[in-house]
Amino acid sequence: MTKKKYEFRLQFIGDDGLKHDIKANTKKELDEKVRKLKNDIDEGYSPLKSSSVTVQKWFDKCLSEYKTNVSEQTLTGYKSKVNSWIIPVIGHMRIKDVRPLDCQAVMNRMQGKAADTIRKVRQIMFFCFDKAVENHFIRNNPATHITAPKGCKTTHRIITEHERSIILKTIENCLHGDYIASDGRYRDVDTRYRYVYFLFILMCGCRPSEVANIQAFDIKDIQGVHVLHIRGTKTDNADRLVPIPDYLYERIPPTDSPFAYLFTNMRGGKLSPSNRQALWREFKRDLNITAGCRVYRNALVPPYPIAADLTPYCLRHTYCTDLELAGIDVGQASHLMGHGDVKLTANLYTHQTELSVIQAARKMSNAKEKEETEEETIPQTIEIMR
Repeated sequence: MTKKKYEFRLQFIGDDGLKHDIKANTKKELDEKVRKLKNDIDEGYSPLKSSSVTVQKWFDKCLSEYKTNVSEQTLTGYKSKVNSWIIPVIGHMRIKDVRPLDCQAVMNRMQGKAADTIRKVRQIMFFCFDKAVENHFIRNNPATHITAPKGCKTTHRIITEHERSIILKTIENCLHGDYIASDGRYRDVDTRYRYVYFLFILMCGCRPSEVANIQAFDIKDIQGVHVLHIRGTKTDNADRLVPIPDYLYERIPPTDSPFAYLFTNMRGGKLSPSNRQALWREFKRDLNITAGCRVYRNALVPPYPIAADLTPYCLRHTYCTDLELAGIDVGQASHLMGHGDVKLTANLYTHQTELSVIQAARKMSNAKEKEETEEETIPQTIEIMR
């Protein structure tokens, strides 16, 4: 005869005020479960609290409640990584059922991805489970000892000299053209200066969000030098002063108030993340047109001259490389970039630009010519000595 499952049962109301139903196959197992449950209740942990909370539900609530000190864009980035990498693997699971093996499965799925993305996903997963422990939903953090794959090192793409010329030409075309959008429709307000937004990234090293924050009073004149006060918040060094090149200064949008934003949306408000993305799409479309892309019925016709991987951050990375070519030491460049760690700046300093290659070639050529000249001079010197 088959032994009846859960032969021993016990129900009681604990000090936490909740009703607990314990099942076991032996008296010894029942006593052990009761002892463990009472010990958990004394420590403030109750399995009933996490019985229906899934990873997806908890991670969303955890990030919303505990990440209130970050920008909306950063929070969106966190949730995007959760939805892309964590939820598909363990999102359906109850947080109390997640084991280290499940968290490891999340990491293993990221094999071959960017090392920075892997690091951030691991940090988010550890953070959310750690907060679940803190709130007594689970006893231990299952993401504590997981191993992250090595991942690929991301390259910090900079623009080519050809792309730079296309960018500047497109901005000039916009400044001296009619008030027409790339879709061919006339606008109600003067938007000729809208692409100068990207000059601040390229020539002042601003992050895209930092350009959106610039107000007229941030443009200053210190001892005859035009400078920009960047009110950044991403790192401790993000709040900084950077010089404004004359070329950019002459193209700064006019404002009627020191508190006015230099760049606004069509309603006159501050540019939101979605506004900035739309502006970049419009700018990149015009870049392709400037570079010779055909247009049919207002749509671009492939192939597209501008590379698909060109992003606003390519302009910021280029600024860092331009600092190196100008002879700015890495410490000062780190300050101008607003980096929290000088290593980030040093990584960007490793770029080989077209200009740096040409400069290296010229130096090598000059060294070779000098060496040949010295070789020709030596026999003549010996002859004279004789």
